[in-house]
Amino acid sequence: QQAIEKAQQAALERNKARQTEIQLKSAKQAEETAKAASLRKEIESNKIEREQVASAVDSASRDAKVATSNMHVDNGVIAGLKSPGTTEVSYSAKSYSLSDEEYKQLVACVYAEASEDDEYIVSDTMGVTSTILNRLESNQYPSDVIGVMSAKGQFSGYGQKNDKFRNAMAGTANIKSEMIATIDRVLAGERNTPGYEFRGVKVNPGEPRRNKFF
Repeated sequence: QQAIEKAQQAALERNKARQTEIQLKSAKQAEETAKAASLRKEIESNKIEREQVASAVDSASRDAKVATSNMHVDNGVIAGLKSPGTTEVSYSAKSYSLSDEEYKQLVACVYAEASEDDEYIVSDTMGVTSTILNRLESNQYPSDVIGVMSAKGQFSGYGQKNDKFRNAMAGTANIKSEMIATIDRVLAGERNTPGYEFRGVKVNPGEPRRNKFF
């Protein structure tokens, strides 16, 4: 009888131990589930926060671009003499942010096309650059700066066949600071001609040919 009772007691103890083990496992699983849920919630919260931050950054970036593109410089002074067909002072227009390659080619083309005469350099440089950007905004011409400049038969100053363009692209040209500064003014929102064309003309007898814009 005692052996039976001992066997029963041992069975009860084993059963109790198993129940305790099951409870511990259940508690541990519940704890891990809770932790996992909390972690998922935290991850999701961080994800939402990151998305909100990213959205805010994108929005700020778009706002900055809009603000830049709408930047106006009214009545900008144009030093020196005025090229035929250009305004006495600059007027406000759309601004542009170019890639490094686009900017390099734009400078090279303007350098090859515009007058380097100290009296005309600002007006002529602004006129050539304005013409390029005016074309960029017209559906009659290509929709990118390089496409506008490289269009067949349009700008004789564009391309490796032109010595000044080639030297500028190679970094061996001595481009005047006034010309660079004026190109930057146009990209920032100033222009002095609404035209799409220019050609060299004789303004006064005995003077070199000047670009006339129209």
